[in-house]
Amino acid sequence: MRTATALTAAVAVLACCRPHTLPAARAACLHTAKDLQAQARASEVVLKALAMRVWPEPDGLIGGHFAVMAVYKGARTVKDVLRIGGADLFNMHDKRMNVTGFRDDFTGDGHRACGARVTVGTYYVLFADVVNGRLVAKDGQAALVEWTDSNERSVWHGLGWGDWSDWSACNVSCDTGLQYRHRRCLKCTQGHNKEIRKCNDFPCDGAMELISPGDHVRAIGGKLNGSQNGYSLLSSVSIPNTFSLLITLRVEPKVDFGTVFHLFSSTEPLKTITLEVSGPDLLRVSVNTKESNRSVLIAAVLADGITHQLGLGFQKDEIITYLDCRWVTTETLMQNSYASSPEYDMDVFEESLTADLVQMIVVPDPTAVSDQCTVFRIAVLDTEIVKTKIRDKSQRDTNGIIKGEHETKRTVSKHSKFT
Repeated sequence: MRTATALTAAVAVLACCRPHTLPAARAACLHTAKDLQAQARASEVVLKALAMRVWPEPDGLIGGHFAVMAVYKGARTVKDVLRIGGADLFNMHDKRMNVTGFRDDFTGDGHRACGARVTVGTYYVLFADVVNGRLVAKDGQAALVEWTDSNERSVWHGLGWGDWSDWSACNVSCDTGLQYRHRRCLKCTQGHNKEIRKCNDFPCDGAMELISPGDHVRAIGGKLNGSQNGYSLLSSVSIPNTFSLLITLRVEPKVDFGTVFHLFSSTEPLKTITLEVSGPDLLRVSVNTKESNRSVLIAAVLADGITHQLGLGFQKDEIITYLDCRWVTTETLMQNSYASSPEYDMDVFEESLTADLVQMIVVPDPTAVSDQCTVFRIAVLDTEIVKTKIRDKSQRDTNGIIKGEHETKRTVSKHSKFT
């Protein structure tokens, strides 16, 4: 009887301590910004990567082949693993690498556990360590999250960097220029403090610069610098039927509804282009003539106090929209009975919305919207930026860029006036 009792107790102990089907020490999910920051600090390598191919590995693990888009941490380690020479630690775009040791993100009963499944064609923030000279996923399921601006910002914060400044205005109005942005090192141990990208990468033929950096054009409710109406092309110039309107602007986050600007054609046929903020994350672009009032709604955020690049390509009955170098949508102009008329009738969106228009260019090519700027960035460790932090702030212009550092060159003539 005692033997039976002892056997029962032993079975109970074994049942209690028997491992579950899933690993007992499951990797923590990356749900919050703090999770991402902690994982970035704990990992040897952190990078932005595009999943190119995946395959099954022993023990239910997954391996992946990735294209490296950017290295946030461990640039020297990545170069050693990939056997890349040269002194540049920051620009290893589109290098190929394998990362093994990902665990499936589904539990044994089919329920989703955490993290992102490795999917071909998706951009990720990827965390890894080096094991026996190879990159291995950090903590399995906590090894990657889908790349977003917000997730990238959290990673940089975790690595001791401050937020990036707004991009400077493009230093030329056509024929390919450059933009710059910078950030502060707070508690960083590696990384870069400056980025450069190409901008206005289209020919000057037929381009019209309406507003150039340094003009300091401010619009309140669509009215510019106290003028009665909006911005008008000179009498000798008309708005083309197909063209790109490229705008660099900053909208103060005060209201969710308001007119950003009106652009008028002074010649026949009369035409008005109107940009409005129609909600917290919605824009309205209207094309109004004597014959019709048509518009499109675009899901995008402008009224957040950040300088944005907005490209609108007008072709036939469609508008192609790019925001901050990325395609947003291509929409068909629809009849709109609520749009403002060419005579500048006041409408419901005439609120106290304030916008600083930094640059505005009309290009006679609707596809030029894709050439306003590029998502490809060159990373630089600029020791001179660190020195300029202690200079007198009075040397800075309204965009926060040191005067004389990035002088803007006007390469097309201005064809516009206040009305």
